[in-house]
Amino acid sequence: MAQARKRKKIGKPKWFKVSLEEIPLHYKVLAAAVVLTAVAYYVIYSHNSETPVAQPTTSAAVQTNAFDLLNRKDDATVYAEALSALDVVRCYDLFNTTMRNKCMRLIGVAKKDPSICEKILHSTASRDNCYREIAQKTGNTALCYSIKTDSIKAQCTGQTTTSIN
Repeated sequence: MAQARKRKKIGKPKWFKVSLEEIPLHYKVLAAAVVLTAVAYYVIYSHNSETPVAQPTTSAAVQTNAFDLLNRKDDATVYAEALSALDVVRCYDLFNTTMRNKCMRLIGVAKKDPSICEKILHSTASRDNCYREIAQKTGNTALCYSIKTDSIKAQCTGQTTTSIN
């Protein structure tokens, strides 16, 4: 009869027994990259009420890396700075798309510049209201025809004709 082979006892893996100094550098770098990615994802999407959507980059100010995300100012500070300076480029630094669109709309209206309205992404209502408010301030009814939402377009044409009279 053949003898039964004894099974070797399996203990903890060797790396589990080593100290932190003995862990290879490439494992430490990999762990740091995973942590930075998780932190960046949390910072971007925890303050955004919308689902994550890939957005086209429209300026160099939008391009960021994980280190920029860790050192960035909060949205309220950036929002206040952009509005006080009437600087549209600073609006691109906002991670919350609702705040970014409102920032761009308010600056566009303050400057009476419809080209700023065109840059508002992912919110037709915000873009249309930007056109409507500028048309109302300037009396330019041609801007009302850039509006895609019918109800806002009707408001715009009614308000601009009455503001001219």
